[in-house]
Amino acid sequence: MSQAPADRPDYVGLVRHLLQPLLEPGESLRLDSETTQAGRRVLLRLAAEDAAMPRILGRGGRNLQAVRAILNAAAELAGQQIHLEVLGQARHTERPQRRDRNPVE
Repeated sequence: MSQAPADRPDYVGLVRHLLQPLLEPGESLRLDSETTQAGRRVLLRLAAEDAAMPRILGRGGRNLQAVRAILNAAAELAGQQIHLEVLGQARHTERPQRRDRNPVE
């Protein structure tokens, strides 16, 4: 895990702390962070095993929304902007196509 400068939050550690309790034993998170040279913007990438993604996302994305809110609050206090990108999220958030209840023939 990378060490954040003393005046900057450890976003990787924070996300790991928030999401690790949602994982089953043996499942792991992969986190990567990039900061712009000016240090004002942070990109945080999160990846996990397919089986863990529904628990990470939560019902309707609530878990992920809460994590993003906490990250945004920490970033604002540090004078930064943060974006959390969840790799592989699209296939877990797609809704199944609805069938017409009354098909027209």
